[in-house]
Amino acid sequence: MNMFQADLAFTAELIAIGVGAAFIIWAYRSEGAGLVLAKIVGYVILILAILTLLCTTYYATNYWAGGYFKTPVGMYQSQQMMQKHPMMMQRMQKMRDQHMKKMQQSRPGARPAQDN
Repeated sequence: MNMFQADLAFTAELIAIGVGAAFIIWAYRSEGAGLVLAKIVGYVILILAILTLLCTTYYATNYWAGGYFKTPVGMYQSQQMMQKHPMMMQRMQKMRDQHMKKMQQSRPGARPAQDN
């Protein structure tokens, strides 16, 4: 979900860059009243969209490098979950370990697992 949000933000910024460029191009090709306003609005949209695009790219890269996009729930949220519900997290880990043992045992040519 987190990567999807970053992709949505990136796409919206690309659309904003296109809109800003369209305003600027239209203002330069047209004649009449309101062209100065159209140029100003186009440049403001273009500059803000580029700055926002750089910011989104920077933070998305940092979150990706930190492993934030590896799980559907962010790292901060999963840490909160572990602090609030430690028993549930321990049960989940135990179930995961049991499942992994079964998978390893059912693999062809696997040696039986040693229980401690």
